[in-house]
Amino acid sequence: MTCTNQCPFETEKLSIVQGQDIEPLIYIIDEETCTPFDLTGVTEIRALFNKTDGTKLIKTYTLSGGVTIISDLGGKIKVTLTAANTALLKTGECQSFEVEITKATKINIIQFLGKLNVYPRV
Repeated sequence: MTCTNQCPFETEKLSIVQGQDIEPLIYIIDEETCTPFDLTGVTEIRALFNKTDGTKLIKTYTLSGGVTIISDLGGKIKVTLTAANTALLKTGECQSFEVEITKATKINIIQFLGKLNVYPRV
């Protein structure tokens, strides 16, 4: 089941300019129920973005930092991306990114397909 156009709290498309500081809010939705994913008790959250060199920019809840839980029950997180981080992102429209959530021993991978635009500076 997909939540596209069905959930009132869906993450909007992110637009980033390379070299920009930005802290987007991301809503994690349980695709089976179209309700916010309960983040209570998570042990790790990783946000993964494509870089120009083909590797991933990874922000985490515990290790390197950059992910903050805004609402446990509301499934809302904030990802802090510095100017140095966004300068490394692959440019292009309708890109995808992932959020990986570890809760107990279960890993959930949430894909945000076509939800990211990254533009070069002019």
